[in-house]
Amino acid sequence: MARYNDFDDDYYSEREERTRKTTKNKKNNKKRKKRIILVAVEIALVLILATVLIVVNYIDKKLDKIHIVDIDENLNENNEDLMDEDTIEVLKGYTNILLIGVDARDNDMSVISNRYVSHSDTMIVCSINNATKEVKLLSIYRDTIMKMNDPEKPEDFKFRKATEAIFYYGPQATMNMLNVNLDLKITDYIMVNWSALIEIVDSVGGIDVEITEEERKWINEYQKDTSKNTGKPYKELKNSGMVHMDGMMATSFCRIRYTAGSDYKRTERQRIVLAEIFKKAKSMNVTQLDKVIDAVVTNVATTIDQGELIKMASSVASYSLGEMGGFPFERKEMGHITVNDKLQYVVTPDTLQSNVSQMHKFLFGTEGYVPTAAVQEIENTIYNVVSFEPVIEETTPDPTPETNESEEDEETTVESETESETESETESEDSTGEDIGNNNEGEETQPSEEE
Repeated sequence: MARYNDFDDDYYSEREERTRKTTKNKKNNKKRKKRIILVAVEIALVLILATVLIVVNYIDKKLDKIHIVDIDENLNENNEDLMDEDTIEVLKGYTNILLIGVDARDNDMSVISNRYVSHSDTMIVCSINNATKEVKLLSIYRDTIMKMNDPEKPEDFKFRKATEAIFYYGPQATMNMLNVNLDLKITDYIMVNWSALIEIVDSVGGIDVEITEEERKWINEYQKDTSKNTGKPYKELKNSGMVHMDGMMATSFCRIRYTAGSDYKRTERQRIVLAEIFKKAKSMNVTQLDKVIDAVVTNVATTIDQGELIKMASSVASYSLGEMGGFPFERKEMGHITVNDKLQYVVTPDTLQSNVSQMHKFLFGTEGYVPTAAVQEIENTIYNVVSFEPVIEETTPDPTPETNESEEDEETTVESETESETESETESEDSTGEDIGNNNEGEETQPSEEE
């Protein structure tokens, strides 16, 4: 029987054909869309990569202005070979950087890194928990007695104020000093001058700090000297209480040491300023951070390479500021040493071992830390060279009658002290004498007492 197609057969055959073509078209459309999406993603990735490269190159050029110090890492010292495995493992979880603020009047960072140029007004151990990104700050009191030595000649060592290590042996020796005296493992430092702090505070729009009337007076006094040595203008601070400080005011605030609390209070002021800067930097956008980088780069010297600096700068928002403190936690007052037949008052840890143990708990959370044999040996020497006997100073009666001098006349100004220090340093340039150390031969300039 002949087969024929009825209307339904034709109808469904045509519909199947249309469906097949439609399905094919849909598949082709999907493929085209996928290709378009892939191309778009590729273009986006190229653009992102190009942008990153431009930004990195841009930042890289800025960071070229920073004075990168190329140190011989073979001359880095620490007590790691005397530490137990648990301590070594704990320290691997932290990045420890030494922040150094120097009092040099010369703003050339390459010069400031040299010996016999400056003292460290500020030494702060910045300890970063690599896992949590928490940052803890520990100030080292500048007059703390410590063992220090020439990195190139370890046998040439002294027991002096911590602030003097950079003067005699340079910033790497300052880093080594803290490692050896405190069982730390600091591998890098960042060093700034007065101008850096002035610029960075101005670039974040200033900071708000509460001050006393006494601090207000000293801020204005220090501003005269800071302005004279940086060539920057200043405005008199007229109020106490909660005040808004510009860079000059904040820097002068950090330098005060003549109020109650002396250097201990000064390091607290420095930490307050750093905390306020950190708080502002965390909330800044890229454009604002760019201004900060512009302001500070020429006043920084560091051992950290550019790649690491870029990584740190890009992740600033992820860091959180934790506890802040000062070392030594417990100390003996009025200890003194004799240098070149002159008395120098020093801050003496009470005891060094117990303070180091407390410091490891503060920074790294280690309970019951037992210091290395090197720290124990340093402690024994410190108590041999520091005297706590009362000093009886001979006085000559003043033949002139008592007068009612004004408060202004009695108050020593920062400027006059600075001038007298310079004269004192000049007079002692060729002096040598008894020293607490292993090598006195050919000793260079004796650093003067700073403001």
